[in-house]
Amino acid sequence: MCGRHRWPDSALRTALRRGIPALVGVVTATGAGIARAQPAADAAAVPAAEPVPGAPAAAEPAAAPAEPAPPGAVASPEVAALRAEVEALRATSAEQQRRLDELAAKAEVDAEPPPLAVEPVATEAPSLRLYGFMDVGFRRFFTRDDNRLLAVWPPAATAVLGNVNLYLDGRPHPNVRTLAEVRFSQYPHYALTASSFDGESTAVYDTNSSTGGNEVIWSGIVLERAQIEWTRFDLFKVRVGYFLTPFGIWNVDHSMAVLITQRLPQFFSREYYPTRQTGLEISGLKPFGDFELEYHAWVGNGRTHGADATDDKMFGGRIVGGYDGAVRVALGASGFYGRNAFAQHPIRSFSPFTTDIVIDTEYDEYGGGLDFALDWEGLRFRWESVVAREEYLDGRRAEFAPGYFRPDRTRSGTYAVLAYRLPWGGLEPYLWVERDVAVSNAPSTIPSAGLNVHLSPSIQIKGNFAWVRFDEPDENLDFSALDLRLVAVF
Repeated sequence: MCGRHRWPDSALRTALRRGIPALVGVVTATGAGIARAQPAADAAAVPAAEPVPGAPAAAEPAAAPAEPAPPGAVASPEVAALRAEVEALRATSAEQQRRLDELAAKAEVDAEPPPLAVEPVATEAPSLRLYGFMDVGFRRFFTRDDNRLLAVWPPAATAVLGNVNLYLDGRPHPNVRTLAEVRFSQYPHYALTASSFDGESTAVYDTNSSTGGNEVIWSGIVLERAQIEWTRFDLFKVRVGYFLTPFGIWNVDHSMAVLITQRLPQFFSREYYPTRQTGLEISGLKPFGDFELEYHAWVGNGRTHGADATDDKMFGGRIVGGYDGAVRVALGASGFYGRNAFAQHPIRSFSPFTTDIVIDTEYDEYGGGLDFALDWEGLRFRWESVVAREEYLDGRRAEFAPGYFRPDRTRSGTYAVLAYRLPWGGLEPYLWVERDVAVSNAPSTIPSAGLNVHLSPSIQIKGNFAWVRFDEPDENLDFSALDLRLVAVF
C-alpha cells in the first residue's frame, strides 16, 4: 500500500462485511419485534403464568416467522423511523461493499510484480534541466624566434574564449535519461587545420539586420555528446548514441570545472585513443560496503563518427575498483581494439548515374591504459598512463600531407598531478609532470605548476605555467606557456 499507515485491505473488508450486516440484522429484528408487539398490546396486559417451583423449565418456543402487517395497519412513528434507519444502513452497506471491491481489485494489481523493464508509472511529467560551464582567459606562449613550429605556438599574448558548454538533461521516463552536451565556439573562424596554418575568415554580412551591412562571425557548434540512457538498474545500464569513450580519468571527468588543471595531456589532445564513440555502451556499479566495482563495455564505429565504411567495429571496456572511506581511492584499467576505415565516394558516370565506394585508408588500432585517483581531505592525486598502436593495411596508409604517408606507430603518454586545497582563501596549488612519446616529434617532458582559487562552489580561477622540453635540443622546439582561466558553472 505504498508504505502509508492504514488498515490492510483484508482487515477492512472483514470488519465491514461482518459488522454492517450484523448491525442491519439487529435493527431489522428489533423493528420487527416492535411491529408485532403493537397490535397485541392488550394481550401483553395478561400476566404470564408463574413457573411451578421445582418443575423443569419450559423450552423457549421457536421464533415464528414474522407475519406481514394487516393491509389496513398503520405503522407507529417508532417503526417508521427504524425502517428508515434500516434502509439507510442497507444503502451504506452497499456503498461500502462497492468500495471494498475496488480496494480488492487495486490490491491485486499492486501485488503483481512489475515487468522486468518497467517501474510503476511515475505521476510527474517529463522534465528537462539546463546547466553548463564556461571559461574565458589569457594565454601567452614563450618561444624562440628560430623555433620551426612558431606558427603552432605563436609568441603573442591573447585573450581566449575557451569552453561555452551547455547540457540538456532530460527525463522523459523514470528509467530513461537523455543527455546532449554542446559547445558554442567561434570556430572555424581563422582556425588552424592540419593542412593549413593560415586559417580563413568566416565573417559574413548580416543581410537580415535592419541595415544589412554589419558583419557577424559565422561560427559553429561542437557536439560533445548526445546519448540516451536506460537506468533501471545500477548493475546494468544501457547507453546509445554519441558518447564519451569510457577510458581513463581525463576523458570521463571531461569538464574544466571538475578537472584539477586546464592543461590537457598530450595523449588526450592528440587522441592516442578515440575520445568519443557512436554506438552502444553497457555499464554497471556494484557496492560492497565501502568498496565498489564499476564496469563499462562498448562497441562503436571507432574513429568514424559518421556512417561506417565497413562492418568492422571497435570494441572496448573499462573496469574500476574503488574505496570510499576516510580516504577515497580508485584504480582503473581501460582498453580498446578495432579497425578504422575511411572511404571516398566517387561518381563514375552521370549517364547512367553511377557511384562507387573506394576505401583509401584502413588500419587496425588497439591500446590500453591504467589510472589511479586518491582524495584525502584537501589532498588530490591523479595518475594516468596510456599506450596505443596503429598498424596500416598495405596500400591503405593515411596521407597526412601531400606525398607523406603515415607509418605504423606506437604512441604513449603518462602524467601525474598532485594538488592540495589549503584551509583558507580557497587556494589550491598543484604540481604536474608529463612524459610523452610520439612519432611526429621527439619525446618530451612537461613539468608545470599551477594555482586554483576557489572563489565559490561555482566560480574559480585557474592558473598554469608549463615548460615543454624535448629530448632533441638541437631542434629548438622547446617553449613555455602561461594560461589563466576564469571558470563559471551555471
